Amino acid sequence: IYSKNWDFSDVNSSYKTIIDKIYFLEWGKNSDNFYFRVGSLPSITLGEGILLQNYSNIMQYPQIRKTGLNFKAKISDIYIEFIHSNLKVLEPSTIGLRVSYLLYPKLNMGFTYVTDLDQNMGLSQINNTLTTSVVDPISGIAIDFVYTISDKVVLYSQFSKLIGEILNEELGSGFVPFGIKSKWKFLDLFAEYRISSKRFIFSYWDRSYDLDRVVVDSENSYYTKESQLDQYGNMSGIYFHSEIHMMNMFDWSISYQNMQGDKKMNKELESNKSNQNFMTAIKINTSLIPRLNIAEIFYQQSNIENPFEFVPNSSTILGYNIGFEISPEVELFYKGRTTYTMNTDTDSFISNNSIQIETKFTF
Repeated sequence: IYSKNWDFSDVNSSYKTIIDKIYFLEWGKNSDNFYFRVGSLPSITLGEGILLQNYSNIMQYPQIRKTGLNFKAKISDIYIEFIHSNLKVLEPSTIGLRVSYLLYPKLNMGFTYVTDLDQNMGLSQINNTLTTSVVDPISGIAIDFVYTISDKVVLYSQFSKLIGEILNEELGSGFVPFGIKSKWKFLDLFAEYRISSKRFIFSYWDRSYDLDRVVVDSENSYYTKESQLDQYGNMSGIYFHSEIHMMNMFDWSISYQNMQGDKKMNKELESNKSNQNFMTAIKINTSLIPRLNIAEIFYQQSNIENPFEFVPNSSTILGYNIGFEISPEVELFYKGRTTYTMNTDTDSFISNNSIQIETKFTF
């Protein structure tokens, strides 16, 4: 049991205790011309996801409770989206801004900027004995073009550059010369061809970012996610994402990346190496079951040699969400998460399990 959930020892602690009881407040729908959500951010993607895809600020919940912000607005032909992972701190893990503009009736251009003002701020959340005065920021910029052929087929291209340094070497860039999205009755499909330079990975800010933003190793020292970019050389490959709608019973989503090229092995870059991502989720159609509003399970592992060996690391996440209708205005949710952190005694990753019980009121 996390005792700080009910800390009324002083004014500041009392304020945080009360604020933390509000899981989220939301205005409108995600597709509206004006929308905002304050509190939990379960899954956020900016643009086509080359910088930030499926980011979530609740992966450490309830041990670490964050009050995020997702804001969207449309002004004439200009779309604006802003995200802030935690309004309660000065150096949050993620701040993002996207501005897109309708150039022509079917052609849209977008600019994205994402930053982590100080990756080392994550140390205080995972280890109270390690501190540093070094400020270590990382940022990224991206541009994308999206062309709508029809309501079923969309083409896009995107480019991104990470801003930072490793051992006095600039971070790299990524390019998607061609991507396609298509939506049909039983299948939604996304596919793209990816090219990356040294010191770059796609979707740097992903679902597990708050977990591997900074990691304490077996020698009781730490390393940032940025510092690990040095192991990636020039690579190219494919990415696809599919959502299969099975006979109106459940939806099954699969995301997979396979990049081939240079990768550092035993401190030396070697050719013909692989960098893969895998994520899957199954969501039941709850309209078939009375009073059940949501039932889903998910699994993710990213930027490893072979995700199908299922060897856990800091990017590994699995969990479930189950929600019941108590009354027309009240819902009860059970949310389970399993993440992995380094055990400094055994030099291996150990599981961290959490169960969250949440009540939602609709006005």
